[in-house]
Amino acid sequence: MSLLDIKGGYLYQVAPELFPEGRMTQNELTLWSMYYQVKGEELKRSRR
Repeated sequence: MSLLDIKGGYLYQVAPELFPEGRMTQNELTLWSMYYQVKGEELKRSRR
């Protein structure tokens, strides 16, 4: 997900076998939300 975050794109585009709907789904939104939550927490820790 880090690479997609940097370069842009979505999981359904690079892993259609996991996200066959061909569009953003609630599952992918949940994964992105979790990813950005962890990323934000790591950023806060690194600034201390």
